[in-house]
Amino acid sequence: MKTLFLFLINLLLTSAYSQTTTIEYKLERNISEKKLKKLPKFAKKAFSKDYFYTLTYCNNIVEYKINETIKDNETYLDYEKNEVIRIDNSMQKYIYKDLQNNITYSKLNSFNETLNIKDSLINRKWKITSETKIINGYICFKAISKVFKGKTYAWFTEKNNIKTGPDLFDGLPGLILEINTEHFNWIATSIKTELKDSIIKKPEFIGKTYTFKEGEKITKEKLQNR
Repeated sequence: MKTLFLFLINLLLTSAYSQTTTIEYKLERNISEKKLKKLPKFAKKAFSKDYFYTLTYCNNIVEYKINETIKDNETYLDYEKNEVIRIDNSMQKYIYKDLQNNITYSKLNSFNETLNIKDSLINRKWKITSETKIINGYICFKAISKVFKGKTYAWFTEKNNIKTGPDLFDGLPGLILEINTEHFNWIATSIKTELKDSIIKKPEFIGKTYTFKEGEKITKEKLQNR
């Protein structure tokens, strides 16, 4: 009887409040030791730098943002073109996702300009495999998605009812705790769930908004003309 009473109390408390889940991610560049050794000292420091982001989830709303401010004058070496260029705040992310209505708002840092993006969630085609590994105590399944000539690998858990991931990675039946691409790795370093409501405000963009395709086109044109 006592057990049933405690169960009912817990059920009432759970019904009265939503859950807020916070995931901390580390973003690191995926560069080989061989390439890293060839870089000058200052470039090694830039390419060895990790970035940290927080994903907050509550009631099918997601906010993903960086935990620091990146300096405008930070430079790094473009090792493919063998030249020093100024970082354009490309790591300074802010993304808002409405999972229920399939809408995302984000800011695309295109060199010296910030573009307001409003579009549908990116519909990636994933192939889920039977391969598993443990990340932060969660059993995660491996999924693969082809992007142009490369592949993206995701590790996700079905333990909770959250279906999203870091940055603009979505579309899997669970929470993505790790992403591996040709140039970057996103790794979840902590997961915390609290019995509370979090109000995640939808961003109010001033000026023109673009789709992902339009933003990519503008960035590509700037890259060709620099």
